[in-house]
Amino acid sequence: MVLLSALVIVADWIASSDLFDAAELGAQPSQTTAERGERAWRELDFPRPWEAAPSVTDAATLLTSRFALPAGATPHATQTAFVDMALTIERPELMILESEMGSGKTEAALLAAEILASRFGLSGIFVGLPTQATADGMFSRILDWAERLELEVPASVFLARGRAMLNLEYAQKSREAYFRSMGDEHRAGREASDSTVIAHRWFADPRRGPLSNFVVGTVDQALFAGLRSRYVMLRHLALASKVVVIDEVHAYDVYMRQYLDETLEVVVLQRDQGGAFFLPDWVPGGGKQIPANERPNGALTRDILGCMIRLPPGMCQGNALDRHIATLERAFDLPFWHGSHALKGEIVLAFDMARRARLNEFDLSYSPEDGLRYERRDG
Repeated sequence: MVLLSALVIVADWIASSDLFDAAELGAQPSQTTAERGERAWRELDFPRPWEAAPSVTDAATLLTSRFALPAGATPHATQTAFVDMALTIERPELMILESEMGSGKTEAALLAAEILASRFGLSGIFVGLPTQATADGMFSRILDWAERLELEVPASVFLARGRAMLNLEYAQKSREAYFRSMGDEHRAGREASDSTVIAHRWFADPRRGPLSNFVVGTVDQALFAGLRSRYVMLRHLALASKVVVIDEVHAYDVYMRQYLDETLEVVVLQRDQGGAFFLPDWVPGGGKQIPANERPNGALTRDILGCMIRLPPGMCQGNALDRHIATLERAFDLPFWHGSHALKGEIVLAFDMARRARLNEFDLSYSPEDGLRYERRDG
């Protein structure tokens, strides 16, 4: 529903765009609705989604074709391993690369991002950095990388940070493509850039910019998707089809680490001694049994997704997060959820009917007054 809401907002903004001439009051349109829609779409001239299709997947060949490297350069061992990982994982998931300075971690991340986008049908990337200065430096590198992707059609790029127009390269891209989104009839006689990476005029608005194909910005632009903020639906839509790269993780302060730690959400249900699952009795409409042998209908699916909570950061330090995921995936496999696009892949944490649960070394309890509480068992 969040993504659907975002699509409706985008459609409304397109329909009311100031790029189109307003009709005179009371005048009858000279074209049909379909003809006006086709003309508007042609004048907007939106870049198409990025369709990653690397011609090779060998790390050495891909590295030299995507980056300006000295003759005879060979990939670092970590780059080769990271590319191999991107080629072999079965589904999009978290990939972590830790290596010494100068080993080419950013280049490895971009190589992996291109492979992941090709394998899983993703249409863009978001690169998050800790500061505006590091975002500016990365923007230059992303432009160089994108120009070497052998794109058949232009792709849009956006610098997601405050006062982005003070970045000379981004400002130049914006000027070059100023008339591109208005169609050929409006830019006649004006020189347009022949670059395959453009800063499309419609995406110049900070609310719409993250919908571009290639986005570089401060990491808070992605973290806002986890907060109750204005236009949060658009932030989800912007990230939904992208490979997300978080760079310079060691440089994030305590405030940002707090949000990065709070990224694991689980579906909380209750389970009786017979093994039957129920909606938690502390939520509105709780106590309803969840069928074990059939896929939940639309109404029940919405109720289940309304029972999601975040595990506290204190439970997810070190390698605890991976252990919790592995434990819950083994303990509660609901096969009939696999046929639901909304529920497939969700992780379930089951409380007993007394609102208690155990997860590895933690004892948990829940109350409407205090929320989720946990204690670490000794030993």
